[in-house]
Amino acid sequence: EVLQARNYSATMSGISHKTTEEEHHPTTECCICYEDCSEQFARGLSYPQNADDLKGKCSHITCRSCIAQYFTLKINEGNIQQEDFNCPEISCGHIIGSDIVPQYVDWEVTKKMELMKISKNPQLAKECCICYEDCTDEYYFKGLSYPTNSDSHDGKKCGHVTCRGCISKYFHFKINERKVQEEDFKCPGVPCDHVIEISTVLKFVNWDEAEKLKRFQREDKLAKDPMNVYCPEPACNAITKKKSLNASVSECHVCQFKFC
Repeated sequence: EVLQARNYSATMSGISHKTTEEEHHPTTECCICYEDCSEQFARGLSYPQNADDLKGKCSHITCRSCIAQYFTLKINEGNIQQEDFNCPEISCGHIIGSDIVPQYVDWEVTKKMELMKISKNPQLAKECCICYEDCTDEYYFKGLSYPTNSDSHDGKKCGHVTCRGCISKYFHFKINERKVQEEDFKCPGVPCDHVIEISTVLKFVNWDEAEKLKRFQREDKLAKDPMNVYCPEPACNAITKKKSLNASVSECHVCQFKFC
């Protein structure tokens, strides 16, 4: 049976939903399946339901699998407006909003939601600020709230968007150029200096690039310490620590190569 918004007389995926009118109390119990969210599932704390409402916190929580199914059902039924994504607790009307939906559903469901939004509001269509192609085509990832138009440290949106292919290449270039500090990842829109958070960068690069980025960040941090030096042996190039700040000779702790 179909799970209706704020009406849980039905069942979802074999899970029975209670419909009590009990007062809200702090709990680690999912308000959909009533299982404990504190161990097996990510609790979220500030999301998905208990902070994303302009009116304040409602304190309800869900396990990740339940909220993913809830969002997917909403989208499949064509309910894609901000006000359609409300807290799934039957006695609560707090609005979650659609901005956090991509964090919980897979790419195909996210794409379906964005294309439905654009079909209803053509003015939402925008072109990639790198390749200038239409980002609403199924080949591209529009994102709306990311990667470039919400990650400003001042909390304001710059309005630029990119297709997934372009922003992935942009991040790939930055990482291979060893420009891996957060201030290096700025919006590619011209002119724009909004900073893209590292957590967003990691969503658009592959595993090898993500590991390289983290390694470069660690090495850059170590290199700032005057006690650390790079081993000059080409086959090694490890970071090793000097015996003292004024030491004239050092020995690499990895390959035991001695150098001035």
